[in-house]
Amino acid sequence: DTRVVPLDDVVAEAWSYVETNGTALTAGSLGPVECDPDQLGRLFENLFRNAVEHGHADTLTVERFDDGGFAVEDDGGGFDATTDDLFEKGHRSANGGIGFGLTIVADIAAAHDWTVDATTGRAGGARFEVRPS
Repeated sequence: DTRVVPLDDVVAEAWSYVETNGTALTAGSLGPVECDPDQLGRLFENLFRNAVEHGHADTLTVERFDDGGFAVEDDGGGFDATTDDLFEKGHRSANGGIGFGLTIVADIAAAHDWTVDATTGRAGGARFEVRPS
């Protein structure tokens, strides 16, 4: 079930569930989004945890696109080499993990009829862009 909610609220709540280890979150006014807020919160939690626990990021940024999509970018260690199989179940990076967090992100995005892509951020860390299909 989806409804229109303030994306700022979803981001703030997701951040409150993450052990941040001193990582800072930057997010401007993000506006409304139609979503299942619980599932979208889980998507953000997984991206945030990934950045903090595996990317060792100092800063995370959430930004909004004109097309209704959004991005989560960090200044952490980035990706090992390729992002081709990053969203596949069981994918493990050199930084550890069990390989399910990003699969869950992709599944939640798909359930909302969104796509998610991983790229290198401006500071060399990870950048995840979620956009309407």
